[in-house]
Amino acid sequence: MKRILGSESGQALAEFALFTPFFLVMVFGVIDLSFFLTEVMATQEAAVEGANYGSAPGNQNDDSGMQTWAAYAGSYGITLTGTPTATTFYTCTPGGTHVTATTSCSSGFGPMEYVQVTASTTLSPVLASWMFGSETYSATATYRVAYKE
Repeated sequence: MKRILGSESGQALAEFALFTPFFLVMVFGVIDLSFFLTEVMATQEAAVEGANYGSAPGNQNDDSGMQTWAAYAGSYGITLTGTPTATTFYTCTPGGTHVTATTSCSSGFGPMEYVQVTASTTLSPVLASWMFGSETYSATATYRVAYKE
């Protein structure tokens, strides 16, 4: 009996059995986090690509072109929720209130023209879905339209 109680032959197996679930949750959590971050970055890239297209001279009023570029950029690895939205607006100062294209600004120059593209996707992390569910993530990019001479 003393020989059985003093034996350590199953100790490694017991430690492995206790450690394995925590290790697997940690590994799958890191994998899930990487997919989550990939979706976030791809959504941001979609908005940036759409706004980049719209900021080129002559493209600022091409809302469908900005939406197409954003959807194309977002098609790598993610599914965008709906169609990206694109708008064009004017301000007299960066970050200022929106004005019309014909507004006279206090600086003596005309208003600055901007394009803004918003792309959205539904994030549904595998491990966290049973706790948190899915969530919609939106990314917005605003670019100033290049001056056309």
